[in-house]
Amino acid sequence: MILTCPTCRYSFERTADGRLLEYSNYSINTQAPSKARTPLAVYLTAALSAFLGVSAIVGLGRSNEVTESTSTPLPPEERRLLVDIQRYAANYEIPPPDPKGETQLHAVERIGKGIRFQYVTTARGERELSKNLDQQYIQDGMRKIACAKPELRALMDRGAVVQYQLSQKSGATLTTNIACE
Repeated sequence: MILTCPTCRYSFERTADGRLLEYSNYSINTQAPSKARTPLAVYLTAALSAFLGVSAIVGLGRSNEVTESTSTPLPPEERRLLVDIQRYAANYEIPPPDPKGETQLHAVERIGKGIRFQYVTTARGERELSKNLDQQYIQDGMRKIACAKPELRALMDRGAVVQYQLSQKSGATLTTNIACE
């Protein structure tokens, strides 16, 4: 961005990161400004507003850079865990719907150091839930399913958080963090 004073013709150029690239202070013989022309205060106000706008934008960029450079890098084992969690979630093959099943796996996603299995109830599952099954019974079933998967259990042993979430047609959701014994 180049800013120039309309009276003295002093100009300077700044880059997007706020560094001063070039400046010049030269005079051009011009006529004195007449009263009909825009007052100097308007030019200075516009130049100052533009400069402050650019400075604010540049400042935002700098704060992000500082955050990134001062944040501590993750230990190698934690980086590997995050990569393994992402790989597990991305490669997980959701089975086709089982017409006799009570629930259906809808999605598997990575959330930070965790893996969330999102299940939805089928019509049969809704009927079973209407029989007043208690949450502990459902949560125990979820725990048995998760802990029976050796790859998933190995990730949990390394610090992954596994969450099973069951959503009903009514919108009610039952979420369980899995801990294997």
